[in-house]
Amino acid sequence: MRPLHWLAAFAVGVALFPGPARAADRDGDGVDDLIDDCLDVRDSGQRDTNRDGFGNACDADYDNDGVVGMSDVIAIGRAFGSSEGSPAYSADLDLEGDGRVGLPELFAARRVFGRAPGPSGLDCAGTAGCAAGPIVLDGAEEVLSRAVRLTWTAASPSFIEKVERRVPGGAWEFVGARLGGRDHDFVDHGPNGFGLAAGTYEYRVKGDGPASVPRSVTLPEECEGQLATSPLLPVVEIVDDEPDGDYDGDDVSAALAVCSQLRGCVLRALPVTYDDVNVELSQSSGYDFSRGLVIEGYGSASVFRSRVFSQRDHDPSFCPAGSPSLCYQPSPVISISRGGTARLDGVRFRNFQIDGRKREQPDPGISQVSWLQWGITVKSASLTPTDGGCVHNVTARELLTGGFDVRNGNGWIFEYSTAMDLGCQGDLTPCDTLRDTPEWASVPGLYADGFGFYSESATIGTVVRHNRIVRAVKYGIAAVFGAQGFHFHDNVVEASVGVGIGCNSCRAGVIERNLVSSTHYPTGRNAAWPDGYKGDTSQGINCVGTVDDLSILQNVVISSDGTGIRILCSGPQLLVQGNAIVGNCRKFGSSLQLAFTEGVQLLGNSVSDPPEGCGVSVSVQGARDVRIEGGSIESGLGTRVGLFMGWPTQPTSDVVLRDLRIEGRGSEGVGLQLDAASSATTLYDSVCVAGYSSPLLDRSPGGATRASDPAGACTL
Repeated sequence: MRPLHWLAAFAVGVALFPGPARAADRDGDGVDDLIDDCLDVRDSGQRDTNRDGFGNACDADYDNDGVVGMSDVIAIGRAFGSSEGSPAYSADLDLEGDGRVGLPELFAARRVFGRAPGPSGLDCAGTAGCAAGPIVLDGAEEVLSRAVRLTWTAASPSFIEKVERRVPGGAWEFVGARLGGRDHDFVDHGPNGFGLAAGTYEYRVKGDGPASVPRSVTLPEECEGQLATSPLLPVVEIVDDEPDGDYDGDDVSAALAVCSQLRGCVLRALPVTYDDVNVELSQSSGYDFSRGLVIEGYGSASVFRSRVFSQRDHDPSFCPAGSPSLCYQPSPVISISRGGTARLDGVRFRNFQIDGRKREQPDPGISQVSWLQWGITVKSASLTPTDGGCVHNVTARELLTGGFDVRNGNGWIFEYSTAMDLGCQGDLTPCDTLRDTPEWASVPGLYADGFGFYSESATIGTVVRHNRIVRAVKYGIAAVFGAQGFHFHDNVVEASVGVGIGCNSCRAGVIERNLVSSTHYPTGRNAAWPDGYKGDTSQGINCVGTVDDLSILQNVVISSDGTGIRILCSGPQLLVQGNAIVGNCRKFGSSLQLAFTEGVQLLGNSVSDPPEGCGVSVSVQGARDVRIEGGSIESGLGTRVGLFMGWPTQPTSDVVLRDLRIEGRGSEGVGLQLDAASSATTLYDSVCVAGYSSPLLDRSPGGATRASDPAGACTL
């Protein structure tokens, strides 16, 4: 274009830029005003090629004399029509960062002609070397042993970027630096490189301009209650051993061999992804970790990926009659499961991720009960249990069978970890390649059980605490088949098809302060279920089988499709106390159910149906020696019965009701119904029933025994 043409375009003038948005981010570009290099121009990339604190988007002062004048317009004219790579092109003149200088640059200069560049929110704007773009601290996470890894990006990197740390409310202190760049990471190993103390820390990164917005990270006590691992264990890094340019299971095996020669080590994964990992740690594999074993990594940056099984894994002995050509047993990513004479006690796993790649796995061709694709599994095959292991801050995802499993082990701790997308169910967490495995006859779309944390037979003292479980098909957390002395607390379980937290034939355990939400009711939208699924599934907390001495305390079960808490275990010594059961039974079941049990105490629980109600808010069937005291039951509009006791085939006896509020909230049903199959019910006058069409329907033989509560009668 000739000079006359571009000068004419400049003279026309077009305003392309919006006005202020809101106070904290007045141009609405997602960058806080305090660190925004163009306060009135949307510039989320914060591009500032001449590093003067004014972003290119609002800096037409190309000669840096403090005002946009004719010399700046002439500079545009000389470069007009140029593109990146040509001699006339200058990045400082490129307003949009599109690699060209043209009309947008002319219009911008026309708009602010005679004015100063900016305005900018940076205090250093107008000085050389001012950081034009903010440093964004993307992540702060626990890694290795009591260390913190930071990752950040910088729109306009400084020559030196400094990392600072403080305890909340304290003074910032310098902990390290990196040469400037677009993407960076830094690991804080604490004072003198020996790790940080447990606690909460805040971090920020500073370049030539303002510091990043701080990020906080909390380092909890690791595996509290167990002996610390030896500080004398040597560190063995999992390097590219071949070397062949990638990281895989062969490299992991090579590092394990070195660790075994040392009779134990801290096996350290690099911040990379290791493909094709399926390792066995027991002595039967030839390893000796008698001094101890720790496997650690750089948090989310260190990933062990299962191999995708193939024809080389085919084992004809697994094939049932008429099976397809491929039959194999999916194996764990990390396991201690085969026999050996040496115990492997005190093993510790911390700060890495596991990816089972379940959606890529071919159909195993065998019954899913034989699948063993766990993230980490401890199934000591010998009669000598494996004691005292710990899993800390490990994520296991996309596995056919489950995340974490222990059998025949004592005192194992699973903490601050995540298990997600476990098992196979079509409308919750599918497995795309399962073409021959049949759908379960009893649950629509279910092809494989999935478990988050699973404590099996012959385990004593398993602790599962401060974990998160998302989309585990069968159990989020479970103690089964003789597991005893367990403690499941302060976990979050979301979206299970079967049970959020379960106890099946377990004993002497505590389930407390957990949040269970959004258990999922399968849709059944296929030929096998033409009218949709009508079965009983999706319980928040469930107890079945022969169980005694179990406490379910102060849990929150909320917004689930099925029953909130379901007690179908034998008893006695079953305590359900202080739980909040809110908005459940959205598609099936009750808020709270007791059946086929004895010796249960329901104390101070708060039950609240969803607005549309459940069929029955609380049901007690086939139970005896039950005490329901304190707390409340709130039904929904469609609830038929608030508290129902007895059933023709499931007689209930010896139930005490005291200091209980039963509120219908406009329900046309019955507040308290004693069926003809219920007997020996003691009803205190401190039981308040209101808000139903019928407060009480007593069909029990001889009626309930009325009693006066010394603490006071109902006041509703």
